[in-house]
Amino acid sequence: QARAAGKPVVIHFHADWCPTCKAQAQAFKRLQEDPELKGITLFVARYDDERDLKKAMNVRTQSVIVVMNGSKETARLGGETQLDKIKAALLTAL
Repeated sequence: QARAAGKPVVIHFHADWCPTCKAQAQAFKRLQEDPELKGITLFVARYDDERDLKKAMNVRTQSVIVVMNGSKETARLGGETQLDKIKAALLTAL
């Protein structure tokens, strides 16, 4: 619904068993407080369960972050844990 409404969203393909995903989750927790990112909605997709979504978004591995402005993909990161690089990708949705 958020994508259809043209809102900036981030989809994080997270697996509980993945150490990279856990590091990314900590980065997202820190970025929640950043006023520059206020308008972005974060969705966490359970990598092991969201088969249809993974297929639709062409995601083949966990720890993928897809950044979108409405239906347009603006950035995609795989395995990135550096806070500044994640923030830069998120800003592309605004």
